[in-house]
Amino acid sequence: MKKHFTYIFAASLLVVACDDDYTVKQPTLEVSAPSTVKVGQKVDFSLSGEQDILSFWSGEAGSDYQYKEKDRIGAGDTWLRFTCTTSSGTDGYPNPSGVPLSWSSDFSGKYTLEAMNAATWHDISAEFEWPDNVGITVPAGELNMSEILPDDGTPVYFRFYYHVAPWDQAANEGKGNGRTQWNISAMSFFCNTPAGEYTAYDMFDQRWQLILGDGCETIPSANMPSLPSTSERILFRSQFKPAVDLHMWAVSGAIVRPGDMNLGRDKGMGIKTLADPQMRKFSYTYASPGEYHVTFVGVNAGVDGRKEVVREVKLKVVQDTGSISGPVPADWQ
Repeated sequence: MKKHFTYIFAASLLVVACDDDYTVKQPTLEVSAPSTVKVGQKVDFSLSGEQDILSFWSGEAGSDYQYKEKDRIGAGDTWLRFTCTTSSGTDGYPNPSGVPLSWSSDFSGKYTLEAMNAATWHDISAEFEWPDNVGITVPAGELNMSEILPDDGTPVYFRFYYHVAPWDQAANEGKGNGRTQWNISAMSFFCNTPAGEYTAYDMFDQRWQLILGDGCETIPSANMPSLPSTSERILFRSQFKPAVDLHMWAVSGAIVRPGDMNLGRDKGMGIKTLADPQMRKFSYTYASPGEYHVTFVGVNAGVDGRKEVVREVKLKVVQDTGSISGPVPADWQ
């Protein structure tokens, strides 16, 4: 009987020992950092404590701990970008020399020459980069639409203009002025949001339509311009040696500023796992000035549950205006 009791007691001690091994301990964490840094300057966060898993929340939009369990609602800024390629023309003498881009908020939406000419158009060509010769591809750049797309949802229309002058054999030192094809591709109205970039209008969504001026009836069908309804581009072209002036426009459908949307929840950055040694320093660089609530979350987890510790530091990031320091006396010669 005594021997049997001994076995039971020993087994009980083993169970208690196993339970102690699997008990999740409260993680510990302390964080310190400079209170002020400059844009582009590496911030060193000093860390202490014991934890199995560690995550970092920079405090920037998209990585703000206060939005860990709360959806972020917003629209972000809308931008326009595209790529332009010239081809099939006379080297050194592109004809036409450009395809001006403009916008209108009073176009009626009737795709006739009369309705287009009745609208007020604002040229924004100077805001973009363009090819200056034949056989060149140029990313046009990006333009913020904040001052073009109204907050009240008023539709805005965009148009490209293509003009080919009549063939002239004497032009360009006798090489002629054969027409140049202009290809607009990868055109996108996109939004930059804290949750990332998304496309509001791709080239198909923009619903481009062609308006032809006088003389375009002479263009052979094989040389007619094409629009994103049949391809992923706007291709302006005509016969290589037209006998008359050719004027044509590609006009978009209605473009409106995107409304507010659910951008989802922010996310932290995992910087330590259970297999990693304890982290004593973490470095990060901020690209924009501002005041940030930086958060570190330490976690211990096991079969018995999960425990965490949250530490926050406030950080001010300032724009570096630059300075010149004079020599110290030890440097004088």
